[in-house]
Amino acid sequence: MKTTISVICLLSLITTSMVIINSAAAMDTTGIAFLIVNLLPAMLFFGFHLYIFNKIQTVFSRVCYIVASLSLVIYPMIMYTMWHFDIAEIATKSSTSGLLFVTVPISSILFGIIPVAIALLKRKS
Repeated sequence: MKTTISVICLLSLITTSMVIINSAAAMDTTGIAFLIVNLLPAMLFFGFHLYIFNKIQTVFSRVCYIVASLSLVIYPMIMYTMWHFDIAEIATKSSTSGLLFVTVPISSILFGIIPVAIALLKRKS
């Protein structure tokens, strides 16, 4: 299980990095900060996996774990891949498609913290 999670997080980090680096004209300090912000959901999930979900073995915690992984790892990876390969014209249909790189990290972190907080509260009770 730990190896699978590590591979999924690594794939998410690589996919996000490749999309951001390929779409950026130059990697100055703003580009590097932008890359870190977009990598933050996958890094948070890896930390949550190591420190919170690793110690919980109930069915409820597994459900929270799956929801958190979908929110923090899978959702951003799918959105960045769709944008990079222009699937369903997600990159060329709108002039504001670049806002995806601002809204996806924020929304995935907000939706990913909810099941983590619930699992953490359930563990303490």
